[in-house]
Amino acid sequence: MLIRGGQLFAPEDLGRQDLLVGYGKVLAIGNDLATRFAPLGSIQLLDAGGKLVVPGFIDQHIHFLGGGDFEGPLGRVPELHVGMVTRGGVTTAVGIMGIDMEFKTLHGLLIKAHELEWSGLSTYIYTGSFRIPPPYLTSSVRADITLIDKVLGVKVAVSEDTYPNLSLPEFARVAGEVRLAAGVSGKAAVIHAHIGRNPTRLQPVFDLLKAVSLPISQIVPTHVNRHQPDTLAHALEFVRLGGTIDFSANLSKRSGSLTGMNPDEAVQRALAAVVPLSQITLSSDSNVSMPVLDAQDRPVGLHNAPPSILHRELVQIVRTNGLTLSEALPLVTSNVARVLGIAGHKGSLARGKDADVVLLDPDLSVDTVIARGRLMVQGGRVLVRGPFEDAG
Repeated sequence: MLIRGGQLFAPEDLGRQDLLVGYGKVLAIGNDLATRFAPLGSIQLLDAGGKLVVPGFIDQHIHFLGGGDFEGPLGRVPELHVGMVTRGGVTTAVGIMGIDMEFKTLHGLLIKAHELEWSGLSTYIYTGSFRIPPPYLTSSVRADITLIDKVLGVKVAVSEDTYPNLSLPEFARVAGEVRLAAGVSGKAAVIHAHIGRNPTRLQPVFDLLKAVSLPISQIVPTHVNRHQPDTLAHALEFVRLGGTIDFSANLSKRSGSLTGMNPDEAVQRALAAVVPLSQITLSSDSNVSMPVLDAQDRPVGLHNAPPSILHRELVQIVRTNGLTLSEALPLVTSNVARVLGIAGHKGSLARGKDADVVLLDPDLSVDTVIARGRLMVQGGRVLVRGPFEDAG
């Protein structure tokens, strides 16, 4: 397939360039590729004139099975389908467990990841959940990361009153597991740390880093864009130590969050504090139960925040902060790929990398999505759906 005539962001702005993809990979980037590769015979053409051609988005925190259940049986969020994910420009997703380990399991999460991959996405998962010591699929967290290709790291929760996890020695044991797993497997083996609403905020993470010699790159605090408590202040300290932090799209008021800070506001504060955008990522934390608010901000119902909130909040970040697309795109592309240890084939458009491509309209709305060379969305219409996905 030859994607011709668009303005290419790799995510850096490369200007008007053609993009040739085949066998699931980027084969070439350059000018007038139709002429250069004419000897290959007939090539499918995709006109990207007037479009912005960008890498597929990577969502490193998404609830494949549905997250929540804290509200009881009526709060049980259903599973995602592939079209729900791709319509927002996401081509790579990392599935994660929530608080509901009694009814949804890591084994179910792994199978769901395979289903979504067979449908066209690139998928990974975290082992673990809220509690420390974490649950696992095989014999340990270390074994999960080492033996299961899809497992990139482990999720834990800190500063979370529903799972207090107050034991530094237990947390340190998890750090030892991932450090060894990184050495054995060659993976990034990250601790994806849910930061809850307890006033201690990131203090357990700081305590861990003082207690053990874990590389700071192996722990990524998420949900740090909160104003009750002001978690962002702690998170910016973490960045100054050399770490990377993750903002959650569903903590925006637009998603119904009562305690969160809009990601565009969080980025604004980070820039004011002279924090480099290279140390920030954005994930959706989507498909969880969120409150529906009335005109007085009172909860009057529930909804499940869709994966497309990642794209929505990225656009808000661009507009609120006056960023160029090449400045903002790394938050959902190359920065995430680096954190997850998959930058060798994901997160940017370059020869030999996976052909994960999104075409944006000038207003930044998603027009076309290509995942590993497969056309998933075109003209804003989902072309590839899951086996039981409603065509409506």
